[in-house]
Amino acid sequence: MGDVLKYHREAGERRDHHDGGRAASALRWFSERTARRAAHYRDVGWSSLGRHALAAAGLVLLSRLFPSEAFAPFALITGAIWLALTARIAIIKLAHGRGSGPAA
Repeated sequence: MGDVLKYHREAGERRDHHDGGRAASALRWFSERTARRAAHYRDVGWSSLGRHALAAAGLVLLSRLFPSEAFAPFALITGAIWLALTARIAIIKLAHGRGSGPAA
């Protein structure tokens, strides 16, 4: 338990209090490994997210261009799920990005 609390203290200082401590209080129920993974996903850049969206859309488009091929259903399902998860991450980043910037 001490390691998890130490991690939360250090992670909280690095995040510059963008979330008002909500992340640290929510992560207290999870292991240190899970907390580190969550912090990593939080810091995914927009360029990386865009590349993932393009790759997912490419799979969906590929399945529509060649619908009679054996890989088409798998490409469609994989691309659609990947695109939905990428869109979810983008929406969360947009929602949390509005409140974390400096006041103008």
